[in-house]
Amino acid sequence: MAIPSTYTEDDLNKRLDTEIDVLLDNLTHLVEAASLRQSSLTDSSQFETKDKYKIAQERQLMEGAAANIVNSAESLLTLTSELKQVLLLNDFKMLNATLHSRWLTVKDREGKCNNALLDFKDELDRVTMDLEDALYTPSSRRSG
Repeated sequence: MAIPSTYTEDDLNKRLDTEIDVLLDNLTHLVEAASLRQSSLTDSSQFETKDKYKIAQERQLMEGAAANIVNSAESLLTLTSELKQVLLLNDFKMLNATLHSRWLTVKDREGKCNNALLDFKDELDRVTMDLEDALYTPSSRRSG
């Protein structure tokens, strides 16, 4: 599943914040429900032991919270995967920089090759002129 191009950074940040909030709320609920004592209704500084009915209720709620945590974690992993895909597929700045760097390298090599070819041409012209002078000059001028 790819991220639609209509998503903005704000949309993605809201989605990330929502999933993290759900994850934290459920983790908090799990930690609170995991204690075997609860605050007293009459005095909040005292704790009383939970009865079996309350523990069974909280167990059901904890299972739901655990399922919500798993769903939030999966959603965050999906979001991470989608962001990586977008980065790999749509990072035009990096692609352009890479292509520009390669283009500069090719242009540099092209310039070096052209210079080497021009030097080779000049040397070939010089050698050709020497050969023509040696072959086409009259023999009397050569010996003389």
